[in-house]
Amino acid sequence: HVWALSQDPEGCRLVQEAFDAAHSEQALAAMAEELHGRVTKAMRCPHANHVLQKLIALAQPETMQFVVDELLARDGVVAQATRHRYGCRIVQQLLKRCPAWQVEGLAEGLLAGAGSFACHPFGNYVIQHFAHRCTEEQRHRLVLVLERGVGVIGKSSSGCSVVNAAFVHAAADDKALLARAILNEGGFVRTLATTRQGSSVVINVLRALKGKELDLAHSLLAPSAETWRASRYGRLVAECLDTSAIERAAA
Repeated sequence: HVWALSQDPEGCRLVQEAFDAAHSEQALAAMAEELHGRVTKAMRCPHANHVLQKLIALAQPETMQFVVDELLARDGVVAQATRHRYGCRIVQQLLKRCPAWQVEGLAEGLLAGAGSFACHPFGNYVIQHFAHRCTEEQRHRLVLVLERGVGVIGKSSSGCSVVNAAFVHAAADDKALLARAILNEGGFVRTLATTRQGSSVVINVLRALKGKELDLAHSLLAPSAETWRASRYGRLVAECLDTSAIERAAA
């Protein structure tokens, strides 16, 4: 009765407890058999999604392979899951727990729609997680997607969160690439400076650039720095500019 219980608020807790108590991987796999063929239904269910998450958290890669397979079985399912209130949690758990080879197809689906997912209220969390968990090659490709669309992606708080995740996890050269793209949007970088997530983007831009490119960033931002000091988030950018200016002078 695993599937029937999984769809019930109390039953789903019982199933999760049974998964926790499984004495072997074989026992866990046997209990999970009723979920086979029902992944897309489970990921949309407010209760069964927790059962799937628990399985992914506990199982070995081969036991949870059916979850990956069912997400990839039809075009568009990965995108649906990424944008879904509960489905996004399943995708994040898979990225966290599965080896890179197992979620390669999932990664390709995420990269194909990354520009759109980055601005989505649920999808952005998946892409932030992807930026952390993916391979270096996949992370570079993600940066290229963000670079091409940063003028649009950066207009939303969700998009800025993804850009900041890329700055945290990307290689130094890719950080500089992304920072240049933001500067090339002209006054866009100034509009980011007084918003919660945007201010972090601007600070990451300043930290990613060097030499003449950093000088250019200062020339774009410094004229507005004094007015930003009265803003909760703009103040952080102004302080970063002060620190950067001191470091440049000392160098």
